[in-house]
Amino acid sequence: MTLSAGTETTVNTKITGPQAGATITTLSDGRWVETWINAVGSDNGNEGGVRSQIFNADGSKSGSEIAVYTSYNLVGSVTTTALANGSWIVTYEWGPSDRTYYAPDAIVHQLYNSNGTPNGSPVTTGLDHYENLGNATVEMLPDGGWLMAWQDVPIGQSDISLQRYNSSGVKVGEKVTVNTETYATQETPDIAVLANGGWVVSWAHAQQGSSAVYVQAYNADGTTNGGEKKIVGLPEAYWPNVEYGKVSQSSVVALDGGGYVVTWTGLVVGDTDIYYKMFDAQNNAIGGQQKVDPTRFDSQRNADIVALDNGGFVIVWESNAENTTEGIYDIYTQAFNADGSKNGAPVLVNTTTDGDQIDARVSALAGAGWVVTWTTGQLRETDVKQKVFHLVNDAPTGTDNTIDFVENTQHAFTVADFGFSDFNNNKLAQITITEVPGNGALTLDGVAVTAGRTLTVADIADLVWTPAENTSGDGLGSLKFTVKDDGGTVNGGVDQDQSANTITFDVAHINRAPAGTDATLTVLEDHSHTFGAADFGFSDGPDETIVNTLDKVIITGFETSGTLTFDGTTVTVGQVINATDLDKLVYTPLAGGHGTDG
Repeated sequence: MTLSAGTETTVNTKITGPQAGATITTLSDGRWVETWINAVGSDNGNEGGVRSQIFNADGSKSGSEIAVYTSYNLVGSVTTTALANGSWIVTYEWGPSDRTYYAPDAIVHQLYNSNGTPNGSPVTTGLDHYENLGNATVEMLPDGGWLMAWQDVPIGQSDISLQRYNSSGVKVGEKVTVNTETYATQETPDIAVLANGGWVVSWAHAQQGSSAVYVQAYNADGTTNGGEKKIVGLPEAYWPNVEYGKVSQSSVVALDGGGYVVTWTGLVVGDTDIYYKMFDAQNNAIGGQQKVDPTRFDSQRNADIVALDNGGFVIVWESNAENTTEGIYDIYTQAFNADGSKNGAPVLVNTTTDGDQIDARVSALAGAGWVVTWTTGQLRETDVKQKVFHLVNDAPTGTDNTIDFVENTQHAFTVADFGFSDFNNNKLAQITITEVPGNGALTLDGVAVTAGRTLTVADIADLVWTPAENTSGDGLGSLKFTVKDDGGTVNGGVDQDQSANTITFDVAHINRAPAGTDATLTVLEDHSHTFGAADFGFSDGPDETIVNTLDKVIITGFETSGTLTFDGTTVTVGQVINATDLDKLVYTPLAGGHGTDG
């Protein structure tokens, strides 16, 4: 499919001070919401503001920015996740005002109604602990509830915690620790809810001298589905040359059919790259780990991933591989087909190139689309940008074809006759007859078809061409047509073949049986008769349209008082004689014989 890109736009209304760390989610009605940190210049002029903006499905802003949090307390990373009926949830890391260093302690979540008004009050997780909480992630469940996972940081280590909520925001059970390995640091959790109602949590494990990426699968009732699975790490980290302690930043997304894809950042001989690995519904790996962009070197990092409604998925990341300014990053996106193959090459997202382009996040839109948001700028003057992409339908193609059959019969068409093919794996929707054969009759269910007629796939079985009676020959008739797929024309897609193809009919001639003619030959006494072609009165069939000549004579029987010989040898019943050899066929009556007995 062809990639169609929209225009880069600015998300935030306020344009002074750092606006950064945006996240994005698409609502059930096609709108989307972006949430970010207004690090300086919140409503009271202090650090720690969190803002949201709703966008309509066409990309226009819906109302003004929403002040999620406006206090002076410190704020860390934020997330935004769609829930049922057009509602959503925002989470952010929060630290009390009496802290003397920047280390948010708790995670706060706030529910919002579909109209952007708060649904209840903010809920805080973690202030009853002596550890710091961070890197929260939320995913909606099929029953309207949701899961929240985060990084729990007690002294000397960190774990991944998981809490389930019902659709009213009430906790379901107690939080659980996801990771089995509890030594050192577990970080950057992510959640994917699978087609069977279960889910998968991914995270990165880091300790001095080693690192790994893990997943843990769960059943729909919250019980674990097997143990934690190491996706990459020692000893796998040696391939392809991923060094010790250098895999991080995991993300996971569910795919159609119950499988999922995990991404992470890995250091490869001094360069960082984005990797991905696919798994089926039984948690079995589909092939090995792959680089998202093997053509670029230097630093690729901080990936995000989303599944599309066409069965494929998209990965976005930041890269400084082609920026001419040292240490300055750009944003790239790569689309993938449902089988994990790449749909085209990586595409540069940002139009703005002044300053860093970092912290890319992505959310899916209807019609194989997605919207990317990121932070742009430098130091304390940054903005949040966004750009919309769609994979648009490419035109299908038909195929020229030659169909052979014999005269005085007809050809009933099949779908295969039109040679439909589509790069996007769409299906044939209809054909349009642009030119009918000049010979015979093209009919649909017995009614004549004229040029310009459009036929559905179901119609094709009733389409018949009947050549004129007793006509034959190569190219006796031809039909021209175009094909149309079911991929539609949304966002500039093309569903109709732009050039006609031709079906040519080669009609084989049917040879009619020839006829001979009874004849009486007069031979003089004591003489012989040498035969010729005229003696047999050859004529072709009455409906024969092609002039044939005598080829052979078959002796089916004879009564003679003399001898019938071929090349001096007595002829036998059933003997075949070529027309060119008839001068070797001789009748000789008995000596002295005469009359009509021979």
